Amino acid sequence: PLKAQMNLVPNPSFEDVAFCPNGLGQINLANYWNNHGITPDLFCQCSPSGVNVPDNVLNYQFANSNYCMAGLITFIRANGPSGPDAREYIGSELIQPLVIGTKYYFSCYINYAFNQTNNVASNKFGMKLLTNILDTSANIILTDNEPMVFSDSIITDTLSWVKIQGSFLADSAYVYIALGNFFVDNQTDT
Repeated sequence: PLKAQMNLVPNPSFEDVAFCPNGLGQINLANYWNNHGITPDLFCQCSPSGVNVPDNVLNYQFANSNYCMAGLITFIRANGPSGPDAREYIGSELIQPLVIGTKYYFSCYINYAFNQTNNVASNKFGMKLLTNILDTSANIILTDNEPMVFSDSIITDTLSWVKIQGSFLADSAYVYIALGNFFVDNQTDT
């Protein structure tokens, strides 16, 4: 018999919003999503110029599904103002905790937002699960080189959405998901 699949990530396309973002750094306006490093962004069709979909300050890109998308930096040059290993992360509490020993599947779609001032494409975008909810009031460093799923390919496609996918066995009763680059600078290719 087939088992039913259930998405354990609430608001996976970021379209359920408290209200439309009117500036950068407002990922927390996507219900259930939080900022965990620097200033990840939310872009929506209902937003003004700069944070609009498809035309915004970072690129011209339609959302992969529906009308909103998240934007985050996966690599910042070591000599940048945030220093080495600086990353933007977003996270959400899962709908229910994972069951230890159960196999889970993860997939998401990413796109490279190229512009003249933000032009560092990188590999290692992925997903990490945590047993504790993260403190959303502080920039959190999660570069421990241990995501559950990640891409080794440097994502440079500015037109199409690239699928990142994988599976894993839950070794803990994880309750929180985080997305971003969890590898240190010297293990990230650009």
